[in-house]
Amino acid sequence: MRMDAELNRSSIRETSPLGSPSRSPGGGGGPVVPGSPALSFSDRGGPTSAANQRVRLNVGGKMFETLLATLQKAGEESNIALVAREAANKDLPMFIDRDPDTFAIILNYLRTSQLLIPSWADSSTLQLLRSDAAFYGIQNQALLELLEKHQNHNKSNYSITLALSVPEVVTSEIKAAGENLKRRDLETKWLSWYKEDILGFAKVFKATSISSFTAQFATPALIRMAFVVWNTDCTEHNIHAHLKDLCKLHFIEHLDVTQF
Repeated sequence: MRMDAELNRSSIRETSPLGSPSRSPGGGGGPVVPGSPALSFSDRGGPTSAANQRVRLNVGGKMFETLLATLQKAGEESNIALVAREAANKDLPMFIDRDPDTFAIILNYLRTSQLLIPSWADSSTLQLLRSDAAFYGIQNQALLELLEKHQNHNKSNYSITLALSVPEVVTSEIKAAGENLKRRDLETKWLSWYKEDILGFAKVFKATSISSFTAQFATPALIRMAFVVWNTDCTEHNIHAHLKDLCKLHFIEHLDVTQF
């Protein structure tokens, strides 16, 4: 099987019943399944069989089945196409030690010509996606350009508003102060504490900056806050997940996240 140094036998092998690859006598050619039909390879390293042969791959423990013609859209001489030609119509799937989620994204593009990035994907996923595209030796220029575009334009800005339910101990202290300077001092103290806590937590957004922060007591038991997160690689899904973690400490009554 032809492949570059990166796509080597340690990363791709055929799954056998004993969990180890089965080799042909003398080490020639690729893995051979006893009793399976032999594949005839041309001088260029590809089988002479039709492109509509089925290919079964085990990528990182997840099974995929597609057509040889689909994987050849990655490029006739791409690593994944070469592997697919060897794996075509074999009884046991070829094992590839890579991330199944990124492979699913690549495979879906080869099937539909649409690059659909899941809502949960963050910048780390996109980096891994580009890394795996290189690993598979993708030669499809349209796909490579789309991956580059997503990598460079995946940062977003979000306007966030939320209402926090204030713990009873804080509410009681503020109510006891009455309508006077002491009460305003207490509110300022608690608002400052909440602001520091919120902005400290917001570091997980990996944002360039967080600005336009406002906070006020709507009632002695409720604080309304708003702030803007700039140039974060978090998705809206990630933002909600992070703030739900915050909810465990601060009892978020209302949350609105708007991307702009």
